[in-house]
Amino acid sequence: MIKFKYQISGKTAEEIWVCETCRKEKNELILTGKWKLVDRCDHSGIPCAICKGDKVTATNET
Repeated sequence: MIKFKYQISGKTAEEIWVCETCRKEKNELILTGKWKLVDRCDHSGIPCAICKGDKVTATNET
């Protein structure tokens, strides 16, 4: 599963990795500029900061 690294705007320059499913759920933060994409990775060993793992969607290949 692809992971995306976002920089969260605000008081701290925190960066988090999120899975595709959580990324879609937080789309409003991306569209409003509160999250800025800084990197992406195909490595599945990186845990999602929101769900602490990988959420499987119906479109994922097994």
